[in-house]
Amino acid sequence: MRKKEFAALARLVVPSEFAIKGDLAFVHPVDHTLRAITFESSAFTKTSFYVTWLFNPLCVPRKHLNLGLGNRIRHGWESGEADLVDKLRAEIQKVALPVFERLRTPADVAREQKVRMRGAPYECVPVQQELGFALARAGDVAGAVHAFDKLLELIEPTSQWNQDAAILVMSLKDLLLRDPGAAMRQLLAWEAETLQNLGLSDYSAPRG
Repeated sequence: MRKKEFAALARLVVPSEFAIKGDLAFVHPVDHTLRAITFESSAFTKTSFYVTWLFNPLCVPRKHLNLGLGNRIRHGWESGEADLVDKLRAEIQKVALPVFERLRTPADVAREQKVRMRGAPYECVPVQQELGFALARAGDVAGAVHAFDKLLELIEPTSQWNQDAAILVMSLKDLLLRDPGAAMRQLLAWEAETLQNLGLSDYSAPRG
C-alpha cells in the first residue's frame, strides 16, 4: 500500500480530531509529545501492512520517529481483510487511544516511561536517554540527572551513537544543575527543531 492509501484508511479509523500526513495519523495540535499511529507496508507482500502506535517526547533531538516508544497493533493486517475498517478502528480505540489519553502533560509522559520500564531489561543507552529527557521536560531535575548518570555508566566506547548521546546528555545535565530555566528553554528549542525535522511544524500547538 502507498502513503495515499494509508492516509485514506487512516481517515476511516482514527478520531476526527486527529491530523493525517501521509502514513502518519496523530493527535492534533502537537504539543510536548507526538502521539501517533503509523501505517507501514510489509516487505513480504503488497497487500499486508503494519500499524503501530507510539509516543515520542519532542524535546529529544531527533530526525526520525522512535518506534520503540510504542507497540504494533496486532501482528499484521491485510488490505482485503473482511471488515478491516471496523476491526482496525476497534483495535485503535482499545489499544492506542487509552495511552494517548494518559499522556496529557510532560509529567504524564515521564510516568509512562517509568511504568514501561518496570520488570523489563531496559538498562540501555537509548531508553535512559528518552527517560532522562522526559523527566527533564517534566521539571524533575533530580530524576533526569539520575537517568543521565545511569546512561553514562552504560556507554560503550566503540559506539559512535553512544558517544554522541553521552555528549548531548552531559551538556544537558550540566545545564540542569547550573540553570534549570535555561535547560527548559533548551528543551523547548529542541522541541521546535524536532517538529521541523519531522515535517510537523505546521501542526504544533501555539507556544506561549
